[in-house]
Amino acid sequence: MNASLQFYQTVLNLRINRRFMSPDGSDIVFLSDGDAAEVELIHNEKSLKFEGQGISLGFQVNDLASTLAEIKNKGVEIAKGPFKVGGGTEFFYIKDPDGVDIQIVQPGH
Repeated sequence: MNASLQFYQTVLNLRINRRFMSPDGSDIVFLSDGDAAEVELIHNEKSLKFEGQGISLGFQVNDLASTLAEIKNKGVEIAKGPFKVGGGTEFFYIKDPDGVDIQIVQPGH
């Protein structure tokens, strides 16, 4: 949980909205950038290790080039990209500490 919180707070600039322990002993944290969407992190020592397979989260930015530079300056490896697709949309991928694909995208116009 600590590595994931560090990643989402420092790399993606999300803030903790709330954190609590569930009745089954899971540590649950909700993070957001102030908009309506939230990322929910759940950690339970009794659960099997999560490998990040089949999940992708996307974050929209206004300036992909500056975001890419900022993320590289934070020491985060770029997993794939950057790519440019139809309509001018550009994106790249990083991975969170659990291997979840994080897409950083600047929509085209």
